[in-house]
Amino acid sequence: MQGIIHSYPLDCVFLRIGCKEDDFDERVLVVSCEGQQLLILIDAGSKIWRMCDGSRNLELILKSLTEDFTEAPINFRYLVDGFLKDLVERGLMISA
Repeated sequence: MQGIIHSYPLDCVFLRIGCKEDDFDERVLVVSCEGQQLLILIDAGSKIWRMCDGSRNLELILKSLTEDFTEAPINFRYLVDGFLKDLVERGLMISA
């Protein structure tokens, strides 16, 4: 599994727009206007992002990740905790 967040400065966004549509299939794009960055969340990051609702049910997120990503033993709790911390530090999510 690759890194969860790929970050690009906004001045690079127009270079990325030329990518084929399926290059970003199942990925979440987040534009951070304050940080002037385009963030591309891939694989597990996209799934975690979609599941971060008001309750942030960690057990539900972990169960879903375990079902979807079975090809390698991964410490999903560590992955989710680190990802949410990264989102908070980037100002994209309020800490719980």
